[in-house]
Amino acid sequence: MGRVLITTATGEPYQPVRMFFVIESRPWVVQVLAQLRCMREVRKREAWVWVYADEAAAVPLSKRVGDLPVEVQPVVLGTMRFPEDGVMMLEVRSLERAIAAARFFGPILVGRARLARVRVVNRWFAEEEMKKEEGIEGLDRWLDGEVVGRAPQGDEAGLPVEDVGELEEIEVGVEEAEAGGRGGDFPELATALRLRGLRAFEWWRGKGVTLREIMLRIAAEGAYWKEGSGRA
Repeated sequence: MGRVLITTATGEPYQPVRMFFVIESRPWVVQVLAQLRCMREVRKREAWVWVYADEAAAVPLSKRVGDLPVEVQPVVLGTMRFPEDGVMMLEVRSLERAIAAARFFGPILVGRARLARVRVVNRWFAEEEMKKEEGIEGLDRWLDGEVVGRAPQGDEAGLPVEDVGELEEIEVGVEEAEAGGRGGDFPELATALRLRGLRAFEWWRGKGVTLREIMLRIAAEGAYWKEGSGRA
């Protein structure tokens, strides 16, 4: 039997992401979070969870709220913590959720928090790996590993790196983050993450293509996927 891909409750391939925000005041940020019905405080864990409901019900993911069984709702989209002074951290389990989170929280936390960098695991996982790690939380800990690549924003638009490491950090430019606070859609971050999603897909299929090869194909063809390309 072939490998079975781990996916989230909302249908995206599981690919853990940790988002780091610069904040001036934790109480100031918490004051805003407490006003959102889609944010739930978990005091025992000193965390907040972001759920797929209320203000976040329209977040564009593979499965809409109405497509999900009632018994699994509300789905937790991410967990937010404050690991140190001046830092807020949001952990999500797919690249799509990371893009959606940047766009959702940018305007809400404008002036209070600025997305500064994103740490991403550049691969997909099979169900047997989750069993070896004793659950999905074990796979989440891949984010605690040593970062072997750091991509300043803009590399993708200029001379691209040949490839990326298994655990990588992507810096978010101040201008893009500030534009996101005004309702911008974080185009450079979204592009960077989607490229890494394409790479993860190809590696899952056993094709060890580099990020550069993917980008060159997009530049030559105008799109990566074409009819009959075999995308699942």
